[in-house]
Amino acid sequence: MKYIVQGLCFLLFVPAVLLAHDMSLHMKIAAENFDIWEDYDPDFYNRMITPAQSIPDSVLKMMTYKFYYIGTTFPDVLWPNAQSLIRGLISNLFDYRDNLDDPMHIQEWTKNDVQVPVIFQSGTDSHNLHRLYLMVEYAKSNNWTPYAKSMIYGAYLHALCDMYATFTQASRFGYGKCYDSDSAIHYDVLYFGELYHELFSQTHMYNWVQFIKSLYTEVVNPNSTMLIRPSSCCFYREYNLAEPHDLVTWQHGHYTPIQKYVDATNAVGWQVQNLTHDRLRSYLHGWAILTFLLYGYRKDGTYCGGIFAHPEWTIEYIIDDFWYWIGSDFIDPGWLLGALPNAVQDYLKRSIWESMGTPIWFGENLMERWLKHAFGTEPWPWYFETELGLQTLWNGIPDTLKTPAAQLEYERYKENLRDWYNTPSNRILEPRKCSSYNTEASLALNMEQLYKNSIDQGPAYLDHSWNGIKVWPTARKAGLLGGLYDVVSDVFSRQPGIIDLHYFANNNSTHEHAYATLVTEATPYGGLEWDMIVFPNKTRIDLLGKHADGNVEAIQTQIYDIAEIERKRNQFEVNLDNLHMNGVEQLYWDICTYDQSNNAQLMLSADYEDAYYESPMVYDNILYQTWFNNGNPLRTPSQDPIADPIKYWPCVLRVFGLHKPTSLITGFGNSSELILYWTDHSNREDGFKVARKIDNEEWNLEHAYASASSGAGLEVTCTDTVSLCHKYQYKLRAYDNDNRRSEWSDSAFTVHGAIAESERFDMSAYNNGRKAVIVGNHVYITHAKDEWGNREVILLHSNNGGKTFDEILHTGSHVSHPAITADDDGNVYVIWGRVEYLDRPQHGWYRRYHCHCLHNGAWDNTVVYSQLLNTIQPPTWQPPEDSIAAPSIAVSNDSGYVAFKIKNQNIRIARFALDFPTYGTYESIDDSWCNATEYISIGYDRSKRLVIAVQTDAQNPLRLYYRKMGTNAWTCLPIGDH
Repeated sequence: MKYIVQGLCFLLFVPAVLLAHDMSLHMKIAAENFDIWEDYDPDFYNRMITPAQSIPDSVLKMMTYKFYYIGTTFPDVLWPNAQSLIRGLISNLFDYRDNLDDPMHIQEWTKNDVQVPVIFQSGTDSHNLHRLYLMVEYAKSNNWTPYAKSMIYGAYLHALCDMYATFTQASRFGYGKCYDSDSAIHYDVLYFGELYHELFSQTHMYNWVQFIKSLYTEVVNPNSTMLIRPSSCCFYREYNLAEPHDLVTWQHGHYTPIQKYVDATNAVGWQVQNLTHDRLRSYLHGWAILTFLLYGYRKDGTYCGGIFAHPEWTIEYIIDDFWYWIGSDFIDPGWLLGALPNAVQDYLKRSIWESMGTPIWFGENLMERWLKHAFGTEPWPWYFETELGLQTLWNGIPDTLKTPAAQLEYERYKENLRDWYNTPSNRILEPRKCSSYNTEASLALNMEQLYKNSIDQGPAYLDHSWNGIKVWPTARKAGLLGGLYDVVSDVFSRQPGIIDLHYFANNNSTHEHAYATLVTEATPYGGLEWDMIVFPNKTRIDLLGKHADGNVEAIQTQIYDIAEIERKRNQFEVNLDNLHMNGVEQLYWDICTYDQSNNAQLMLSADYEDAYYESPMVYDNILYQTWFNNGNPLRTPSQDPIADPIKYWPCVLRVFGLHKPTSLITGFGNSSELILYWTDHSNREDGFKVARKIDNEEWNLEHAYASASSGAGLEVTCTDTVSLCHKYQYKLRAYDNDNRRSEWSDSAFTVHGAIAESERFDMSAYNNGRKAVIVGNHVYITHAKDEWGNREVILLHSNNGGKTFDEILHTGSHVSHPAITADDDGNVYVIWGRVEYLDRPQHGWYRRYHCHCLHNGAWDNTVVYSQLLNTIQPPTWQPPEDSIAAPSIAVSNDSGYVAFKIKNQNIRIARFALDFPTYGTYESIDDSWCNATEYISIGYDRSKRLVIAVQTDAQNPLRLYYRKMGTNAWTCLPIGDH
């Protein structure tokens, strides 16, 4: 078993989820289909079908059956979670061993054996089909007896049946519309669907005696007239009637099939740690107890198949009339109890078991407090079919078991059950209902020919990785996909189980997977290839082509009308170049099944976009957003459905006739001319179609045409007429005169008259000082962003010359407009001001300027100017808006200068060291000509003079103040008229 959902219910349901079929169905398949071994190993087949010739032969035949059936569950025993469950059971039973008889009486060596886990080498597990087949081959080639190889054969049958169950479980879930919840994304795909399939499929099985009573047996009088009869909770034991206490139990025995399993494992190089005969025997002892409580019978032999053969049982009945009567058989009454009448013994045994039985499983008395007390008269499946039932189950669990992990599991389980119920559908064979699985067991039994093929040919016939395809996730994803489509009734054939279904390009007679774009200039032929398990009656596969206008044409169709389950492999190969010239730009497939009246029902489609957007339960669900590419069936080259089928299978294939142009860039010839440059990759185009988009307008797909190049790999250019201060976006495609075309190229854009684009309409407004710097191919732009009356500083960064920008700094509140510069080493400095109320160095309002430096990818920041303005506490006094002004910044060598000017005040300059000491040194320039302005800029000229430019008013010239490096004197220089 792969998962154990603990805390929801006792042994009744908790061993799920197995990797595929539940344990009982594995044994049923083995018991019904001995002839699958007929051609591969006639000796084994004849042993299984030939009647025993004598009493000893009957024992040997019984033991062969037994270990064959044990083998069909054995890979599940070796799951780490199953080992842990058995370990806990054996340890608890050991603590009560003085009051228990065999098999509940645990020997010390059994307890010690299971404390050590069996560990498989990395990359494999107990279900590894290839390794198990090598063991089968090894056993057969060494002419081992049917008895010796029975457990190995059973284990291999388990693994291959699990593989085929992947397809039946997925097709069952996908029959009718059913949506998983977003909680299901935390598990393997179709986790909850598998859980319910295993839980309920076995409730529709028949003839449990066929294999259960061969599994639990004892031999009486083994040394004289032997008698084989059923046993309880134990796979095997033997004793003499004359000495019933002289018992040889399972825990004492040495069993050839177990030893041969260990030998074959080692012989084929399967590196499994701690694998010994005794350890496997000990684990199987706990397994026998667990499985008997699930599938066993009462001591009088009635109710064979236990809980799952009787879905009408209530939980109280399971406890009072099944489990307790089983457990009471193993209480050691002692000599005094043994002297009492049998009826009294039975009563006392039952009372003792009730008082002590629960601690064996849970370590505390939960039966009375939980199961019997919490539940009513509903049949046990009801607790899993409805949200109310599940909530009732949860409410009955003692608080001591409601751990955070259990609570989370319950909430996810409940949410998924709720979404199943709320799915807007025709409610056909809902996966939450026990009755919906009435044909699943018989379906598994009828896959006999597939089992036989996998036995005769081994993994060469089918394996979990096939033809480069990851079979398990692809098949499971098909089930989830099927759940997007409804059916009108249950009379339609079920959707096929998908092994492989992909597009291909025929490249020199070699098939290559295709999934994003296929260019017929390189590969004119291609199509659809499939490998699937098709179920009886009629199934249709369509290859369809979609035109640019949305019209769809049927390209090819394959119909299977069959009476038995079959594996079908085939392909559609078509001339894609001709299809493209006729207008087809996309390929996709549909799969439909039919009813007896020949009505078709869509089951699966690669073009799932419409189904995806039918309900917010899908398009607002993170599971479907993640696993269905946000509803987009088209793929990029990085979205490979072969490598990651859960996320990217299925898909729609784009088809184009010409290789698309690449490396599109823009440049300027003059103030009104823009030049486009790109690389041509086609050898047969007749020209290029240029599409243009201005600002936020729609694309003009017929904007211009450019001439063809003289060959692939050449650079092509064309010019376009543009206007200043608009954003121009371009893309282009190649075309020929036979209606072939390429995919559109990637787009390129430019803003004519600006170095970068901003969504803010006031981005380019004059704003006191420098707003952008360029360092190599890096462009930095800073601006103030107003939101809800709060102005904040934003810094944008582009690493591609200004084509695209990311926000890398977002700081401050109620700030001035910022300024930016960079030093000779490429370090970036951003300066901004704010009036703040502080308690140091004294309480009051301060005018402060903050400087942020981006140095080697990390930000440093400090205050480079601070001035006390007022000591009145808020809200008595609030700073007026003109208390702060936009700064300007300049840096050189090891110093930086910040200049600002408050209206009607002096020019102020703060000098600071670039290694950011606390604050800096301040100075001011008094100039009455510029009192009325606050516009100022500071920088260095080529002679390394520090220069300040300040605007006066409309009637006076712009004034420059400058001083040479190393001097403190400022010189004023009026420049021209305003």
